[in-house]
Amino acid sequence: GIGLISYSLYLWHWPIIVAARVMTGNSELSLATAAICIGLSMALAIASFWLIERPFRQNRGGSPVAARGVLVFSLLGTIFLGASAVFIVKKDGFVGQFPSDWSEVYKSAVRRSPQDKACMDLPESEYPCRIGALEGSADPAHVVVWGDSHAGAMLSGFDEWFTARGQGVLAFTKAACLPLLGVYRADQPKNHACDAHNETVLTKIEANPDIDHLILAGRWALNVEGQRAAHEKGQPALLAETGMPTAGIENNAQLVAKGLERLVARLDARGISVTIISGIPEIGRDVPDLVLASGFKDTVDGLAPDLDSYKSRNARANKILERVSNEFGARLINPADILCNSVCQIQLGGVPIYRDDDHLSDFGARWLIPKLMGSLSEVADR
Repeated sequence: GIGLISYSLYLWHWPIIVAARVMTGNSELSLATAAICIGLSMALAIASFWLIERPFRQNRGGSPVAARGVLVFSLLGTIFLGASAVFIVKKDGFVGQFPSDWSEVYKSAVRRSPQDKACMDLPESEYPCRIGALEGSADPAHVVVWGDSHAGAMLSGFDEWFTARGQGVLAFTKAACLPLLGVYRADQPKNHACDAHNETVLTKIEANPDIDHLILAGRWALNVEGQRAAHEKGQPALLAETGMPTAGIENNAQLVAKGLERLVARLDARGISVTIISGIPEIGRDVPDLVLASGFKDTVDGLAPDLDSYKSRNARANKILERVSNEFGARLINPADILCNSVCQIQLGGVPIYRDDDHLSDFGARWLIPKLMGSLSEVADR
């Protein structure tokens, strides 16, 4: 019997599961909710089998009128579904159904900051990107922010902090590209060329005698572990050494350690001091969606990772960062010291700290970076 309804069951179960996840705000359904989903899927599959699938199959060589009706109905259904999809996308998922103040907070949360967009999308021929008080100026800058898209998401916070101190900053950010030497992302297209990008950046830094401090930031845990955070969709991160094929995810940690050691050693040899920012907690679920669905309450219960989960996820990555920092006298700052008590924060007063499941929002960056930078008095006093 299950075999007979299996095709209808296949078609029905996903919409039901997705609806349940949206309604509960959790990708992991409780046993009771899962049982309801299974029962509803079975009921709709049986109905579809008897009312649609079986009559359709039994119409062997039916009248041309009936066949034409099926074709017309199918075409109209396709047009309706396609038009509905376009309409929903244009309406940004019907965010407008919520109160206007909610919609504005949501739209602001998911929007990348101007600094992030300007620096992340900047062609290498136009490097470096300038933020802070000297944006658009030719005056020398002494500080560099270097990293992947997580560093890019922090730029608005750095921009505001350094602007308030009358300082300029150079930024080098590239998606899916940690600041490592001799290492590339094998899971990315060949033209991604993370290793070549990092060599270019380092060459520009070494050629600039004004630079004396670097801030390195990135998604260290993903690159070390290879696998994405719990609940997160997407392919694994696979690292390889320049000129070599990948040897598997199990070598990621070793390659991150080697690549970071090479980089910090080169900087140390030039007399450039380094601050490393550990990875921010990865949420695995879209934070603005969670906060919106919760009604912008001060808490989103049970959906943020706890401190123990963060420590477990980042244990190997943070051990590498600590070892390299100790070896070369670099400063190491951990955002979890600010973001996590027993549970890690994902919103503040109903405003999302993240713009998706793992990048800081503009608000989050402007709130977090001053707290991180408060300990860097030697940078602030330049």
